[in-house]
Amino acid sequence: MAVIVVPAPGVLEAVEQCGRKGVKGLVIITAGFKETGAEGASREAALVQVAHKYGMRVIGPNCMGVLDATPDVRMNATFSPGFPTPGAISFMSQSGALGVAILLAVEKLRLGFAYFASVGNKADVSGNDLLEYWENDVHTRIIAMYLESFGSPRKFTELARRITKRKPVVIVKSGTSAAGARAASSHTGSLAGREAAIEALLHQVGVMRVSSIEELITCCRA
Repeated sequence: MAVIVVPAPGVLEAVEQCGRKGVKGLVIITAGFKETGAEGASREAALVQVAHKYGMRVIGPNCMGVLDATPDVRMNATFSPGFPTPGAISFMSQSGALGVAILLAVEKLRLGFAYFASVGNKADVSGNDLLEYWENDVHTRIIAMYLESFGSPRKFTELARRITKRKPVVIVKSGTSAAGARAASSHTGSLAGREAAIEALLHQVGVMRVSSIEELITCCRA
């Protein structure tokens, strides 16, 4: 795995070099892609194309990294100063800043994490990919997510309906007000979905929706 933190204009070349070296996983922390407009979106599409040419998967760009707190790995590839104790919660955040706040909060509460992933623009690896991985992961007993948008609601529905029968899935979904939807859109270049439809979808598939990070943490502790 390679963690890329070079300025945006140099990312494509770094991705190409990683591919030639046989790297299979990329975490691109660098911002300046889809969230900045058409030029950034074009750069993002190009880096995904190069990554897939070499069989690489990409987390990010515009993310804060990934963390594996399982006892046999103990890797912190984020820019968060906090490192949670090993535990049974796997958490995905679409917001890097919020991810830092959560990692610091759970460390203080000694609430154990298995994995943490900040997906940023979700150019390649999405929340659905992580759900699919965590579904049968032996370290994961609880799945928690902070979402600004759904990539593929149909796929999410299929996965969540299956997973919630075996593992609790707790979600904070932003963009519930008009102002929140605009903020979510400008942050990661995603459009927040219609609130009523999302509420109905989450209820139907057995996901526990909470209204704040504090509630999410309380729910996970319970």
